[in-house]
Amino acid sequence: MRMQEGFVVLSSAVGSAAKAGEIARALVSARQAALGGERDAEVLRRLIRDRVGQEPRLQLDYASIADAATMEELRTITPEALALVAARLGRTRLLDNMRLMAPG
Repeated sequence: MRMQEGFVVLSSAVGSAAKAGEIARALVSARQAALGGERDAEVLRRLIRDRVGQEPRLQLDYASIADAATMEELRTITPEALALVAARLGRTRLLDNMRLMAPG
């Protein structure tokens, strides 16, 4: 099931969707920063970590800024940069990603 925030959840996890929405909001914040001119991948990773950290029930596994083709971590973002997040909400692992330089 795809939620309004843009991520997919199992129907059994819909009750947790509001908390999980913080992941999508973190990715959108990183994209907005990148489109606004931020090129330092560590700054974007920190932004994601800080945003996900605002939801105390989410335990961040990783926040990654990587090349979409090679999945290698980036120091400076490129047009192919992809932000990836994995976090746990209780026993459920949530994963999401977003291209940083793609508009909208």
